[in-house]
Amino acid sequence: MNFVGTRSLFAAEQSIVPEYKTDSIILKYKNSKEVTVYKLKKGQTVTSEITHFQALSTVEYAEPNYVVSASAIPSDTYYTNQWYLQRIRAGEAWDINNQSSSIIIAIIDSGVQIQHPDLAPVIWTNPNEKPNNKDNDHDGLIGDLHGWDFVNNSADPSPKFTKGFTQAGITHGTIVAGIAAAAGNNQMGISGVTWKSQIMPIKVLDDKGNGDIATVIKGIDYATAHGANVINLSFVGFGFSHALEQAVARAHQAGVIIVAPAGNEQASTNGLDLNHHPVYPACFKDDAGKKIVVGVAATDALDQKTVFSGYGSSCIDIAAPGVSFFSTSVYAPLKSSAGNFFNQLYDGYWSGTSMAVPLVSGAIALVEGTNPSLSPDQALSIVLKSADNINALNPDYINQLGSGRLNLAQAVLQSALSIKNRFAHFALVPDKAATPLVTITDQKGFVERSFLAYPANFNGGVNLSSGDVNGDGNEEIITAPASNREADIKIFNSDGFMLGHFLAFPPTYRGGVNVAAADIDNDGKAEIIVTPSSGMEPIVKIYKADGVLIRSFLAYNASYRLGLSLAVADVIQGGTKEIIVAPSKNAEPLVQIFSNQGKLLSSFMAGNRNLRTGLNVAAADVDGNPRQRSAEILLSPSSGPSYVSVYDFRGNIRQSFQPYNANFKGNTRVIAADLNRDGFTDIITMPGVSGGPHIRIFNRSGLLQNSFYAYDSLSSDGVRGTVFLTK
Repeated sequence: MNFVGTRSLFAAEQSIVPEYKTDSIILKYKNSKEVTVYKLKKGQTVTSEITHFQALSTVEYAEPNYVVSASAIPSDTYYTNQWYLQRIRAGEAWDINNQSSSIIIAIIDSGVQIQHPDLAPVIWTNPNEKPNNKDNDHDGLIGDLHGWDFVNNSADPSPKFTKGFTQAGITHGTIVAGIAAAAGNNQMGISGVTWKSQIMPIKVLDDKGNGDIATVIKGIDYATAHGANVINLSFVGFGFSHALEQAVARAHQAGVIIVAPAGNEQASTNGLDLNHHPVYPACFKDDAGKKIVVGVAATDALDQKTVFSGYGSSCIDIAAPGVSFFSTSVYAPLKSSAGNFFNQLYDGYWSGTSMAVPLVSGAIALVEGTNPSLSPDQALSIVLKSADNINALNPDYINQLGSGRLNLAQAVLQSALSIKNRFAHFALVPDKAATPLVTITDQKGFVERSFLAYPANFNGGVNLSSGDVNGDGNEEIITAPASNREADIKIFNSDGFMLGHFLAFPPTYRGGVNVAAADIDNDGKAEIIVTPSSGMEPIVKIYKADGVLIRSFLAYNASYRLGLSLAVADVIQGGTKEIIVAPSKNAEPLVQIFSNQGKLLSSFMAGNRNLRTGLNVAAADVDGNPRQRSAEILLSPSSGPSYVSVYDFRGNIRQSFQPYNANFKGNTRVIAADLNRDGFTDIITMPGVSGGPHIRIFNRSGLLQNSFYAYDSLSSDGVRGTVFLTK
């Protein structure tokens, strides 16, 4: 996309002049935070009115209302569909993480076809608006459930096919949205850079692909106000606008990352040198001279700058492929009277710096989704620093194409490794019925603090889990009574402050609750999964942190009432987490794996079916295989000899080891976590009652790495616990 036209009123040195609307100008009064669109009266001109208002002491600035338009370049050169994903090493990145479900990418463009089958599953829904013909979120817009059309003042941000529409104008926003975040791994169409994100469609360009600054500003402010993490601006302009710069600055100050292109100049054989001919928004800076927009140049299949792409060290931060894109297209066969433009759900091939931008937007979203604790600046820094240096392939543009060509695999890997900057802590309680005091220690056992999970006179024991239930990057501690108390699930922060609680089972049930926590619907927040410890049918219930029941299902025959142990992890490598359950007492060792919808996916016998010791279950990626990021299932007996066995989801045993000496017989609990944040899972064992409170930490090969006593070494109370991470 491209601001069309040539000379700016205030940039006589430029060889390219932007077009502006002749019926209005933009004003900013000193005593107002808002910009005003001043409609010209008969006989007034843009030049005369700007001169008039600039002379007024009450006016901060007056400027043209510049025009914007689409200019992605159709190409007849066919490459393998989505070759560019291979170029940025997307497949390797997806082995680590392929989703950023809590991240919102605002596509501020010519509209997005929100019913497209490859986009509909990932279109953002305004959480504060309802379909009731009221302005529920009090933003001045009625019914903005999925974005807004600021051109037609409509709640539908899709293209409208208004008279004079063009193919580029209709399809541009949908193409861009698909490149960034089309739904992946769904057995249809294409894949976005991130398979599962949230696309916020905002239409600011008409169906010819044209628009103006005033409308673009409304779109940016809307995205900022409604929680966008990334704003994709696939257009450029040659005239500097104070108003647009201030809108971009507002978004930047709110923590939004704004991404924009270097521009396409077909008239120039080498593209524009932006050091001498800046384009906007890519070249905007703050008052301190720091860039506030990520400028993107376009490269070809050989990592060489395309002939049309702009360049320049002062404006360009990174390069990405920008030719021959195959993506989602607007499907509307009844609108094809002017040609067969709209009878395909997917189409190609398009080129332009506009196409390179959503690759970077999607990459930033995926990096943020991989490690939600990163700040926007940290996420952007990872994307820029992990790019491949392409100076040698571009000798005429040394250090003029930003940090290099986007490398998604390295960016996601570095984001994953950065999680180690979070600190691991233990939350521990005695296994024996005792005062429900939760003790927080560091990974070496040094006590940091403690708090009561339930009243001091409760002695029924406490089960623990952890998970980031509110999406703030810190994991909370979840407690459940182990017996003799109503099923009161409590959520505490790391300081022991209770954030909320709810009843998991009817008030009359007092048989105890086993609990796990994990983000099973990929919304960036952990759900709480519970099963009864005894005295109830083997039901699994899945709750939101506020106690809203999502679903429930039976894991075994209803006649089994001796309790289940459970864990949650992606053990089948399908991009979503599964629920793993096993009988905790006196039943054959049948391990069952369910989808988050309660569908049985796999089951296996963990050893001799006549062994009825009961099982404790954990799950984590123990083998560390970077090409196969599925988790393994860790099992330990609830009674009898002490051992830990590691299985895959098909029931193939990978390894087994003895965490305590051969004389110890009793409940051995196992959990798994990366304690030292080195990228490899540690296996942690804790003996139950009749064992000392001796916590042992093993590496993935079963070799002892560390150990400590949670309580007095002479105690035989045992210990229960979980590991949680904080920033």
